[in-house]
Amino acid sequence: MSDYQSYSQKDHIQKNITLHKKIKELIKTLEESNKSFFKLADIIPASIFILQDNMFRYVNATFESITGYKAKDCKNISPLDLIHPNYLEMARNRLLIRQEGDSGYFRHEIQFVTKNGRELLGDLASSLINFEGGKAILGIVYELGNYNKIKKALQESKQRLIDVLNFFPDATFVIDNDGTIIAWNNAIEKMTGIKAQDILGNDNYAHALPFYGTRRPILIDMVLDFNEELLGYCPNIGEDGIFIHATASPLYDTSSNRVGAIESIKDITVSKQAEEKIKYLSYYDKLTGLYNRAFFEEELMRIDNNSNLPLSLIFGDVNGLKLVNDALGHHKGDVLLKKIAEVLKTSCRKEDIIVRWGGDEFVILLPKTNKETAQKICKRIKLACSKAEYTYIPLNIALGAASKENEQQNIKSVLKSAEDIMYRNKLVESKNNRNAFILSLGNILDARNHETAEHAHRIQNLLIQMYPAINIDNDELYHLNLLAALHDIGKISIPNSILNKPAKLSADEWKTIKKHPETGYRIALSVPELAPVAEAILAHHEHWDGSGYPLGLKGDEIPLLSRLLAIIDAYDVMLNGRPYKKAISHQETLTEIEACAGTQFDPTLVKIFLELMAKDPLMTEAR
Repeated sequence: MSDYQSYSQKDHIQKNITLHKKIKELIKTLEESNKSFFKLADIIPASIFILQDNMFRYVNATFESITGYKAKDCKNISPLDLIHPNYLEMARNRLLIRQEGDSGYFRHEIQFVTKNGRELLGDLASSLINFEGGKAILGIVYELGNYNKIKKALQESKQRLIDVLNFFPDATFVIDNDGTIIAWNNAIEKMTGIKAQDILGNDNYAHALPFYGTRRPILIDMVLDFNEELLGYCPNIGEDGIFIHATASPLYDTSSNRVGAIESIKDITVSKQAEEKIKYLSYYDKLTGLYNRAFFEEELMRIDNNSNLPLSLIFGDVNGLKLVNDALGHHKGDVLLKKIAEVLKTSCRKEDIIVRWGGDEFVILLPKTNKETAQKICKRIKLACSKAEYTYIPLNIALGAASKENEQQNIKSVLKSAEDIMYRNKLVESKNNRNAFILSLGNILDARNHETAEHAHRIQNLLIQMYPAINIDNDELYHLNLLAALHDIGKISIPNSILNKPAKLSADEWKTIKKHPETGYRIALSVPELAPVAEAILAHHEHWDGSGYPLGLKGDEIPLLSRLLAIIDAYDVMLNGRPYKKAISHQETLTEIEACAGTQFDPTLVKIFLELMAKDPLMTEAR
């Protein structure tokens, strides 16, 4: 109340004139076009409403924001519900006068209550209007607490619209029906470097706004809305310009004639550059840095023409990736793929296009290259693989090359031919590759823990002495020797810090150790030569009573070879010790094995083992 009364007489008169003009303009706009009225009303920073039959028929966005009542809520309440009790009597009298037909211009102070109970003081002006065939009251309320701020905003410009537009973050301007620029907000001043005072009133907007320059001479389509992205230019931007998103909306009168337009321009350079970067990255394989299949398909269409004939393709498939993934984990498989990518890049020419086709497959596009040259490149890749340093397995990739010699050939058929040749080569090389892989894994495990090789050798010697008493055939003996040599192959995946830890293992470390039968099982299944002992590798830590791991098998559910290995393995471990466990004597070892018969070990096999240990001197030597 005190803020309202503190205005000078001059301010008070000026405020009356301003509000009166606003209402007259709103009434005029409403009578001419409801659509234009609602557009204008929603951008005015004052609460605007229409009452008819003592009920709200319309409220603008500012009214909703200040009072907390949405338009749909207002349809179910009386305007008197918003009035403070101190002003309720006055409000009733004013409404009664209006109902009796008084069409004069009323201006008075009013206090109202928002939906959340906040009390606000407002400056209300109203007038009687015709609305949808009946008499109605048009009201406009300025919240006096914000009046000074609104007054200041209005005084910063000669026109009300530009002050509203200055709140917009996007560069915005307005033209009237003559093409004259009538509003120019701060954001567009900053974007273009053109001040409002230098451009307002200019009746040649296409010339006055050099935003699109000669590359787009028509700024706004005078009939249709538009919404588009384009490259913008103006003196403040520089020669390269910026990417902009421009939208425009026309204004119409009651006869649907264009009376002006409002356009908003947003600088989207950063997002456009990010979009281009994403598009760029979408053509590259994240792991290897090579082109990806999406790029390959587009590039193949581009270079598949007579000017690039002969056009050769090399199809490659990495050998041993599944084995590495199963044995060492996918992170080590990723290292393998990166190594292969490096070999391909160093072995190919600058103009060759190397693509990671997917998984363990690669494709190389060789424009203007005949089949003989493509095969030389294949040999160069093979040689580079043999010289490359890779910790886990010999680096190797199966390759196949094919060429398109004339335009009648289908490039996809050529690619299929290269793939078929690659698979034939892979089949021929597969056994040697698998053997090299197994040997490599064994060497790695031995290098990490020398005891592993010695342990396997001692077990093999003991098993050779024991197998006649078990009554197994020569094939089983071969598998038994294979099992003795490779039963711990799964330990290749266990970190050195655990595998060679001298102290007692923690619970989590034991969990890691207990995973090695499963890892060994997966490796064995991946290699046909090892597949017959895969089940035995998986079960070599199972116990007769079902207390072992990883499956909890019991009794005869455990493969015979696993039951036999379990005894010999335990004997050697106890006798020779481990980093985390001291060795014990021969007699103590036998006593422990006998004590575990029927629980950890097959009792029948334990009996045979102990009898042989007692009678056969070779068994003692095998220790």
